[in-house]
Amino acid sequence: MPSKTASNLEKLFPKGWLPKTWVEKERFVQEDSISFRLYHINPEINMAPELKKGPTYGKSISEYESIAYHGISTRRGLGMKDFFEGMAAVAATGMVPSITPASVQNLKNRYQKADIDVSGKYDLDVMVSIAKFPDEKMAEAQFLSFQVLPTQGFTEMQIPGMGGGTTTLGELLKSDSYMATMKAHLSKEQFEQLEKGLPQMREAMEKASKQIKEQHKKDKAEHGIEYCKGKYQDYPAIIVKADNPQFTGYSARGSVESGGREVGGGGVDPYVKLPPRPKVAPSRYTETLMAIQVGNFVINGSLLWMALSLPPGNTFCHSLTKFQTKVETENIEGKIYRTTHILPVNSTLAAEGYLHKEEAEGIFNSIFSRILSS
Repeated sequence: MPSKTASNLEKLFPKGWLPKTWVEKERFVQEDSISFRLYHINPEINMAPELKKGPTYGKSISEYESIAYHGISTRRGLGMKDFFEGMAAVAATGMVPSITPASVQNLKNRYQKADIDVSGKYDLDVMVSIAKFPDEKMAEAQFLSFQVLPTQGFTEMQIPGMGGGTTTLGELLKSDSYMATMKAHLSKEQFEQLEKGLPQMREAMEKASKQIKEQHKKDKAEHGIEYCKGKYQDYPAIIVKADNPQFTGYSARGSVESGGREVGGGGVDPYVKLPPRPKVAPSRYTETLMAIQVGNFVINGSLLWMALSLPPGNTFCHSLTKFQTKVETENIEGKIYRTTHILPVNSTLAAEGYLHKEEAEGIFNSIFSRILSS
């Protein structure tokens, strides 16, 4: 039976609290915490049929008339649906004996049993977790653990509430006050077991903490990884910074401007004009949000991890539903040949429904306002 606190947390997030481009797959409610598994709807499920065809596809209407499709260069695909359709096509050829229609179906069944979407309807599966603490001091201790644990280990984790102050877990396990508290709350047999096992537990924690410190030192030297305190939407945040390989490569080769033509897997398409590539150098560091503290709440999860790296909503992409036509005629030996080109139209991530930075910010702002109103 959910606790009163858990029930109150649930009430803050009624059905339909998400933007229309999201689906709440499931929620997990415990005492003083709630977690959501969220799916982002893949906008490409609504792609116009004329744009689904690739740039190498053409169709003859008559002896003198044809249609040439140029596709969408920014298409991302339908994920596992595309994968299994490709595998099924390979199986149908019989060219790879180990890949049969039955083996493909068995693999698909295993993915579905593991609750992995194979329909192509969704392009992202993420978690958001919210934990409530009795006061901001205890919330801060949990919040700081996202910085302390991966850099210093278990022994340096802060434990609030001891004598009104804060101590570390390593200090706590060595203190007389801890032993006195345990003796008062445990049976004689339980306390004797604790006394017997505590030295071994402390030794194991110290060993693990030493290994964590050494690994972090190595990661910092090799990749510039640092766990820093920062801000996200004006709230305290733990941010992981690391050297950005793209910045190193950019600095080495200098800026490269786009020629305005589509360059990709299909080469250069003279019929498709791309907008100028922004002359913006990549950031020197990548940044990943690990946790946010909002009052006596701590928020984390995989959607938060990607919030800082998402592209802005005005980033270029091709429209998924709109296209333009260009008719080209050619006179060959007195005969007129007509080709109708189906060309993509420029658009933005936000307009087409792709996940972008402002969309994630909107979800977190909604969470902030809801929990602060409780």
